[in-house]
Amino acid sequence: MKTLTIITGASKGLGFELTRQSLKAGDTVVTMERRPSKALVEEADKIGCNFIQFTADLLDRKGAVELLMWLLSDKEYAEHDRLILINNASVLGPVGPIENASPQVAVDCIRVNFEIPVLLTQAFLNETRSWKGERRVMNISSGAGRKS
Repeated sequence: MKTLTIITGASKGLGFELTRQSLKAGDTVVTMERRPSKALVEEADKIGCNFIQFTADLLDRKGAVELLMWLLSDKEYAEHDRLILINNASVLGPVGPIENASPQVAVDCIRVNFEIPVLLTQAFLNETRSWKGERRVMNISSGAGRKS
């Protein structure tokens, strides 16, 4: 099965491992993260997979959405049997009482953890609406929201 997997926040942690596993499965993998990973490039080269890494600041909502739309405008990807978007990128903060956080820190947290995944999902579903492949969206969340 020919799979296109798009992952945000792939430079470390769970996103890094999800990317490694997708590469090992033979997927075409596209990542969007602040800091590209040389280790992932080396792994993709070793396996011989199609791997594209984009440096993206997810605080720039217009830029992130436009990047995804531009990527999906390549009709070569429309031939895939399965299309997966994994919204994994996140920021931790503000930690502690909200009254101690600056308004900008709170806005940045909401943008990266909520707004961007919603907007990327919307763009992904809209741009692939006519594609024949199965479409899936996965949103990754930490356990940080379980404790006050």
